[in-house]
Amino acid sequence: MSENIEKAKEATPENVAHQPKLAVGPDGKPVIGPDGKPMTKKAYKKFLKRASFKAAKKAAKAARLAKEKAEREAKEEANDFSKGKYGKLPLMNSSKDMITGEKRYQLSKLSAADDGTEVLFSSQKNDILQGLLRADKETVSKPMVKWAAGLHLESIVLVSGQIKTVKEPVKSATLQDIEVHVTKIFEIDETPEKLPLLVEDASRSEAESKKLGLPMVNLDTRLDYRVIDLRT
Repeated sequence: MSENIEKAKEATPENVAHQPKLAVGPDGKPVIGPDGKPMTKKAYKKFLKRASFKAAKKAAKAARLAKEKAEREAKEEANDFSKGKYGKLPLMNSSKDMITGEKRYQLSKLSAADDGTEVLFSSQKNDILQGLLRADKETVSKPMVKWAAGLHLESIVLVSGQIKTVKEPVKSATLQDIEVHVTKIFEIDETPEKLPLLVEDASRSEAESKKLGLPMVNLDTRLDYRVIDLRT
């Protein structure tokens, strides 16, 4: 008897009115909290406030880091000791600035015997030489490295540097026993950001493409972009 009386008390309108109200979402269903249980309106309000605070804190941190990065890069730019050693060259003409008289090397004629030689060369379709561009405190600045890293694939460049022998063969290059330590690099001609054909794709045989599940480069594409195809 006493148990029934207690249940009756729980079911009275007065008790029901004092039960916490549940938060309801746009779909009309109760909002489920991180613990997997329905959230009360009060708890949901606190949850949103806390989430908003965290988002604002995260945004403020991101803004602060972005500002610090911009200030750091601006300082590096102002103190760039590599100015004049990199960048985009003007259109070729017969002006005095463009006539340097410097000897340009054929990559195919370079070898380990040229270790330590200072060279100047431009991109050459049949030969690939690995280049090393590393920031230091005297010759190569961080802005110079950043600019070079943004060059599009297959862009034509003019490079100055010193030939160095390597300990391990550079398998991705045609000149495998040497590399060039870059001291100057200029862009002569810029390619599109996205190329319709990559050297590695064009170099892949039909059997290799099928084995790796990679698309084949058809003949029409090769003929349309013959300059790249000739490098395979």
